[in-house]
Order: sequence, then structure tokens, then C-alpha cells
Amino acid sequence: MTQGEPMTEKTEQFPTCFSCKYDARGNPCRDKDGNFLPERLAKALLLCCQVEVGTPQYEANCWAHECLDELVAEAPQRALQFIISALQYFKEDAEIAILAAGPVENLLVAHGTEVIDRVEGEAAGNERFRFLLSGIWGQPHIDPKVWGRLKVAVQQGPWLDDDPRTPQGSSKRDSVE
Repeated sequence: MTQGEPMTEKTEQFPTCFSCKYDARGNPCRDKDGNFLPERLAKALLLCCQVEVGTPQYEANCWAHECLDELVAEAPQRALQFIISALQYFKEDAEIAILAAGPVENLLVAHGTEVIDRVEGEAAGNERFRFLLSGIWGQPHIDPKVWGRLKVAVQQGPWLDDDPRTPQGSSKRDSVE
């Protein structure tokens, strides 16, 4: 699946999250025909990054966290494709950091060996995606082989920061030790 390729039922079954099954709001990430709407999910997730937790705007859009958590858990290739396409909406460093420290890190912890080839491929040609990867702090929880490959993938930058918990920061730390 390439960056522009639509997510289809042929790639992975689209999961239904808890909110979609049991909340009265229905399926906010889908249209009336049940088609996944990645832009709607991305914008709801972004709004949750921009407003205070507990506000009416946050509460109206907090389903996005559950939806993405379910995607990460049950459909890792779809989750990665979504993250790549959603990145265009995340402009500020703080927003990108939230995307990195949550969904991307969770994806790599749970399915790193499954998705690392695609992650590396995307990072090789997508500067913003490398920037996103540079915000991950998951070293203790991510498979060491996957972490090593992430360090190489982000090496050329740009970097969100060089915190020692990030792939690029851990490279610096490792060379000092």
C-alpha cells in the first residue's frame, strides 16, 4: 500500500471500536455507507490536541483516540497508512509530538516488527514522517532490532529534538557511554 493508495477491505479488516459499538454517536469515523473517513478522524484527533481535556469540544471529539487505538491494535497497516496521511493536518511541533508519543509509539511497541519495513521506506522519502518518528520515546518498550532500525531511519533528520529518549538522542547517548 503506498501513501496515496486508499484503505480497502482487501488490505485489513477495518475494526469497530468500543465507542462505535456501544455509544449513541454511531460511527463518527465513517460515512453513512460505512466507509472510513480518515480526514474526519484526523481532524477530530487534532482538535483533541488543541483544546483542554474535559471541554465540550474535547468531549465531542474524544472518540478519535479510541478509534485510533483500535486501529493500532487490530489493523496496524491501516493505522500506519492513516498516520502517514493524517500527518498533513498536524502543523505545530507540539501536535506532532502528541501523534508521535501516542499512536506512532503504540504502533511500534505492539507491531514494530510488522510495520518497520514500511516505516523505513516512508522515512527514506518523507522528511515530515522522519520528523514525526524523531518524537518517539519508546526504546524500553520497542523491540531492540526495531529501535535500531528507527535510529538509522531518523538519522538524517530533521528532528523534533535530541532528547536522550528519542531514536536520535539515544544514538548520542550510546556514543557517550
